[in-house]
Amino acid sequence: MKPSDISKDYLSKALLLLMEKKEYTAITVKDIAEKAGVSRLTFYRNFDSKEHILAWHIDQGFNEYLSTITNAPENDLRAAISLCFSFWEKRSAEIRLFIRHDMTYILQRPFETCMQTLTEHIGVLQNLPPMQRQFLIGGMFSDMLEWISKDCAFTPDEVTDEILSMFSEEFLKMKNEILLQYGAILDEI
Repeated sequence: MKPSDISKDYLSKALLLLMEKKEYTAITVKDIAEKAGVSRLTFYRNFDSKEHILAWHIDQGFNEYLSTITNAPENDLRAAISLCFSFWEKRSAEIRLFIRHDMTYILQRPFETCMQTLTEHIGVLQNLPPMQRQFLIGGMFSDMLEWISKDCAFTPDEVTDEILSMFSEEFLKMKNEILLQYGAILDEI
Protein backbone atom coordinates (compact mmCIF):
# COMPACT_ATOMS: atom_id res chain seq x y z
CA MET A 1 0.00 0.00 0.00
CA LYS A 2 1.32 3.46 -0.93
CA PRO A 3 1.95 5.93 1.93
CA SER A 4 -0.89 8.15 0.71
CA ASP A 5 -3.24 5.15 0.72
CA ILE A 6 -2.18 4.36 4.28
CA SER A 7 -3.10 7.91 5.32
CA LYS A 8 -6.39 7.63 3.44
CA ASP A 9 -7.12 4.34 5.17
CA TYR A 10 -6.40 5.84 8.61
CA LEU A 11 -8.65 8.80 7.84
CA SER A 12 -11.50 6.66 6.53
CA LYS A 13 -11.37 4.32 9.52
CA ALA A 14 -11.25 7.31 11.87
CA LEU A 15 -14.33 8.85 10.25
CA LEU A 16 -16.26 5.57 10.43
CA LEU A 17 -15.36 5.22 14.12
CA LEU A 18 -16.51 8.77 14.78
CA MET A 19 -19.76 8.12 12.90
CA GLU A 20 -20.52 5.32 15.35
CA LYS A 21 -20.68 7.84 18.19
CA LYS A 22 -21.49 11.24 16.65
CA GLU A 23 -23.79 12.68 14.05
CA TYR A 24 -22.00 13.04 10.73
CA THR A 25 -22.73 16.75 10.54
CA ALA A 26 -21.09 17.29 13.96
CA ILE A 27 -17.81 15.61 12.95
CA THR A 28 -15.08 18.07 12.03
CA VAL A 29 -11.90 17.70 9.99
CA LYS A 30 -10.00 18.30 13.22
CA ASP A 31 -11.89 15.39 14.88
CA ILE A 32 -11.03 13.06 12.00
CA ALA A 33 -7.36 14.07 11.84
CA GLU A 34 -6.94 13.65 15.60
CA LYS A 35 -8.66 10.28 15.61
CA ALA A 36 -6.49 9.13 12.67
CA GLY A 37 -3.32 10.44 14.31
CA VAL A 38 -2.46 12.66 11.35
CA SER A 39 -2.33 16.39 10.74
CA ARG A 40 -5.08 18.45 9.14
CA LEU A 41 -2.62 19.08 6.32
CA THR A 42 -2.51 15.32 5.69
CA PHE A 43 -6.31 15.33 5.57
CA TYR A 44 -6.39 18.10 2.97
CA ARG A 45 -3.54 16.57 0.99
CA ASN A 46 -5.68 13.46 0.51
CA PHE A 47 -9.30 14.61 0.59
CA ASP A 48 -11.44 17.64 -0.15
CA SER A 49 -14.19 16.77 2.32
CA LYS A 50 -15.60 14.19 4.74
CA GLU A 51 -17.83 12.93 1.96
CA HIS A 52 -14.78 12.40 -0.24
CA ILE A 53 -13.32 10.14 2.47
CA LEU A 54 -16.46 8.02 2.48
CA ALA A 55 -16.54 7.84 -1.32
CA TRP A 56 -12.90 6.69 -1.36
CA HIS A 57 -13.61 4.09 1.32
CA ILE A 58 -16.60 2.72 -0.58
CA ASP A 59 -14.65 2.62 -3.83
CA GLN A 60 -12.00 0.50 -2.09
CA GLY A 61 -14.71 -1.94 -1.04
CA PHE A 62 -16.19 -2.15 -4.53
CA ASN A 63 -12.74 -2.66 -6.04
CA GLU A 64 -12.24 -5.55 -3.63
CA TYR A 65 -15.63 -6.97 -4.58
CA LEU A 66 -14.91 -6.67 -8.30
CA SER A 67 -11.69 -8.61 -7.84
CA THR A 68 -13.68 -11.43 -6.21
CA ILE A 69 -16.29 -11.70 -8.97
CA THR A 70 -13.70 -12.02 -11.70
CA ASN A 71 -13.13 -15.51 -10.32
CA ALA A 72 -16.84 -16.37 -10.32
CA PRO A 73 -18.23 -18.67 -13.02
CA GLU A 74 -19.32 -16.54 -15.99
CA ASN A 75 -22.81 -17.91 -16.49
CA ASP A 76 -23.81 -18.63 -12.91
CA LEU A 77 -26.26 -15.87 -11.97
CA ARG A 78 -27.12 -17.52 -8.67
CA ALA A 79 -23.47 -17.70 -7.58
CA ALA A 80 -22.86 -14.08 -8.59
CA ILE A 81 -25.85 -12.74 -6.63
CA SER A 82 -25.04 -14.85 -3.59
CA LEU A 83 -21.42 -13.69 -3.74
CA CYS A 84 -22.63 -10.09 -3.83
CA PHE A 85 -24.71 -10.49 -0.69
CA SER A 86 -21.99 -12.51 1.07
CA PHE A 87 -19.45 -9.79 0.36
CA TRP A 88 -21.67 -6.97 1.65
CA GLU A 89 -22.72 -8.97 4.68
CA LYS A 90 -19.08 -8.73 5.81
CA ARG A 91 -19.32 -4.92 5.51
CA SER A 92 -22.82 -4.60 6.92
CA ALA A 93 -21.73 -2.58 9.97
CA GLU A 94 -20.30 0.10 7.68
CA ILE A 95 -23.36 0.14 5.46
CA ARG A 96 -25.60 0.46 8.53
CA LEU A 97 -23.66 3.64 9.37
CA PHE A 98 -24.52 5.04 5.94
CA ILE A 99 -28.16 4.08 6.46
CA ARG A 100 -28.25 5.57 9.97
CA HIS A 101 -26.71 8.84 8.80
CA ASP A 102 -29.03 8.98 5.74
CA MET A 103 -26.07 8.83 3.37
CA THR A 104 -26.86 5.84 1.17
CA TYR A 105 -26.58 8.13 -1.86
CA ILE A 106 -22.79 7.81 -1.47
CA LEU A 107 -23.14 4.06 -2.00
CA GLN A 108 -25.44 4.21 -5.00
CA ARG A 109 -23.10 5.37 -7.79
CA PRO A 110 -20.29 2.90 -7.03
CA PHE A 111 -22.84 0.14 -6.44
CA GLU A 112 -24.41 0.77 -9.85
CA THR A 113 -21.00 0.87 -11.55
CA CYS A 114 -20.01 -2.36 -9.84
CA MET A 115 -23.28 -4.10 -10.71
CA GLN A 116 -22.96 -2.92 -14.32
CA THR A 117 -19.62 -4.73 -14.41
CA LEU A 118 -21.27 -7.78 -12.84
CA THR A 119 -24.04 -7.85 -15.46
CA GLU A 120 -21.38 -7.73 -18.18
CA HIS A 121 -19.59 -10.68 -16.52
CA ILE A 122 -22.69 -12.89 -16.28
CA GLY A 123 -23.56 -14.35 -19.66
CA VAL A 124 -27.33 -14.55 -19.11
CA LEU A 125 -27.44 -10.81 -18.29
CA GLN A 126 -25.20 -9.54 -21.07
CA ASN A 127 -28.02 -9.12 -23.57
CA LEU A 128 -30.53 -7.48 -21.26
CA PRO A 129 -31.99 -4.26 -22.66
CA PRO A 130 -30.66 -1.18 -20.81
CA MET A 131 -33.89 -0.49 -18.90
CA GLN A 132 -34.15 -4.06 -17.65
CA ARG A 133 -30.49 -4.01 -16.63
CA GLN A 134 -30.99 -0.75 -14.72
CA PHE A 135 -34.14 -2.15 -13.08
CA LEU A 136 -32.19 -5.18 -11.89
CA ILE A 137 -29.33 -3.04 -10.58
CA GLY A 138 -31.69 -0.66 -8.77
CA GLY A 139 -33.53 -3.59 -7.25
CA MET A 140 -30.30 -5.16 -6.05
CA PHE A 141 -29.27 -1.87 -4.41
CA SER A 142 -32.63 -1.52 -2.70
CA ASP A 143 -32.59 -5.15 -1.59
CA MET A 144 -29.06 -4.82 -0.22
CA LEU A 145 -30.00 -1.77 1.87
CA GLU A 146 -33.20 -3.37 3.14
CA TRP A 147 -31.48 -6.65 3.98
CA ILE A 148 -28.66 -4.94 5.86
CA SER A 149 -31.05 -2.61 7.70
CA LYS A 150 -32.83 -5.75 8.93
CA ASP A 151 -29.52 -7.09 10.32
CA CYS A 152 -29.08 -9.60 7.47
CA ALA A 153 -31.94 -11.70 8.83
CA PHE A 154 -31.68 -14.10 5.89
CA THR A 155 -28.57 -15.81 4.57
CA PRO A 156 -27.09 -14.61 1.28
CA ASP A 157 -28.37 -17.83 -0.35
CA GLU A 158 -31.91 -17.20 0.94
CA VAL A 159 -31.87 -13.63 -0.39
CA THR A 160 -30.56 -14.93 -3.72
CA ASP A 161 -33.35 -17.52 -3.92
CA GLU A 162 -35.93 -14.82 -3.20
CA ILE A 163 -34.56 -12.58 -5.95
CA LEU A 164 -34.30 -15.41 -8.46
CA SER A 165 -37.87 -16.49 -7.74
CA MET A 166 -38.85 -13.46 -9.84
CA PHE A 167 -37.64 -15.39 -12.84
CA SER A 168 -39.73 -18.46 -12.08
CA GLU A 169 -42.25 -19.65 -14.65
CA GLU A 170 -45.09 -18.68 -12.30
CA PHE A 171 -43.79 -15.11 -12.00
CA LEU A 172 -43.19 -14.78 -15.73
CA LYS A 173 -46.72 -16.06 -16.44
CA MET A 174 -48.13 -13.45 -14.02
CA LYS A 175 -45.98 -10.76 -15.69
CA ASN A 176 -47.38 -11.69 -19.11
CA GLU A 177 -50.94 -11.52 -17.77
CA ILE A 178 -50.28 -8.04 -16.33
CA LEU A 179 -48.78 -6.89 -19.63
CA LEU A 180 -51.83 -8.18 -21.51
CA GLN A 181 -54.17 -6.37 -19.11
CA TYR A 182 -52.07 -3.20 -19.37
CA GLY A 183 -52.20 -3.43 -23.18
CA ALA A 184 -55.99 -3.82 -23.05
CA ILE A 185 -56.26 -0.72 -20.85
CA LEU A 186 -54.08 1.26 -23.26
CA ASP A 187 -56.21 0.09 -26.19
CA GLU A 188 -59.32 1.50 -24.45
CA ILE A 189 -57.71 4.90 -23.96
